[in-house]
Amino acid sequence: MLLQRYILRQILGPCLVALCSLLLLFMVVQLLKLGEVTFGAGLSAADLSWIALSFLPMFAVWILPVSVLAGILMGFARMVEDGELVALAAAGCSRLRLATMPLLLGGMASILALILSAWLAPSAADGLHHSLVRLAKQHVVASLQAGRFFEEIPKVVIYPRASDGPAGHFRGLMIDDRRPGKPKRLLLAKHAEVMPDAGGQGLVLRLSDGEVHVRAKRGQYTHLRFARAEMGLNIERLIHDRTRSLPALDRLNLQQLALRASEASGETGRRLASAWHRRIAFPMASIVFAWLALFLGLSGRLQTRRGTLLVSVAVVLSYYLLMRLGDGLVKPGWISPCIAAWLPNGLLLGLLALAGLWGKRGRA
Repeated sequence: MLLQRYILRQILGPCLVALCSLLLLFMVVQLLKLGEVTFGAGLSAADLSWIALSFLPMFAVWILPVSVLAGILMGFARMVEDGELVALAAAGCSRLRLATMPLLLGGMASILALILSAWLAPSAADGLHHSLVRLAKQHVVASLQAGRFFEEIPKVVIYPRASDGPAGHFRGLMIDDRRPGKPKRLLLAKHAEVMPDAGGQGLVLRLSDGEVHVRAKRGQYTHLRFARAEMGLNIERLIHDRTRSLPALDRLNLQQLALRASEASGETGRRLASAWHRRIAFPMASIVFAWLALFLGLSGRLQTRRGTLLVSVAVVLSYYLLMRLGDGLVKPGWISPCIAAWLPNGLLLGLLALAGLWGKRGRA
């Protein structure tokens, strides 16, 4: 028991360091990518904290296997440097005893990653998506400044002439809407209030004392005047651009993915089925990485921590390339979605088995 606790201390410390470091790095990069939305809309500390916490389950799914790999490799590399593995082998300690705690850590990481991947991460992604939509609408309202043209909405130009008190209140407002597939509209109002639409992906405009000029596709022209009016301005395209880092599939849990996959066919059905299988297959990478790290660590091939880092990067890169290979093969239907999702785990385990057999043959 003392030996198992000692081994756990050696691998758990580097594992937690790798986990926290990578989570922080991924979170900072993602927040910088979303900076225009998150930091340009009068973001409160509570909103920023919620966004950061929402990213944690999604990132943890991908980082847990890498952290297990790095933790076990770094822990055993230190023990190799200090000659502890040689001393334990001389004292009659079997490799099975040395492998117990790393494999247990890999199994626990797989269970946690599976729970995150199947339910918690999709729920967090869905909540984050709604938060980003709300912030994107707030950002549009906050970006409307008197005397400046606002052109961030594709094919729409908004010009508020003068501010009229709180944010979103203006004296004089012009909207030139030339989006394809719709009649071209020019809207003018002496007073306007612009606010986010609480229930949709747009803005609500409350206008008074204005007029609308509409030109249809066939050249028909309509001119209307109004005393008071309320209209919606769809900014779905702008919101899509601001939230494209959160794919729609990431917001579906296992049950929803299975339902969508059963209803779809062709390439879409294969893609959904592959995503369902990967939700289960990727968390199992923690166990695969634990086996790989044990093989490299107990074989004594890693003599330095620098070599350990290079091996970790090589393994993660190889796993990623195998994932992309599976995606490329399942798209035209050359392999099944199940095989595509489990391809990286299967190939790495196969290589480990071959390396183990080769090692036994070499010793014989």
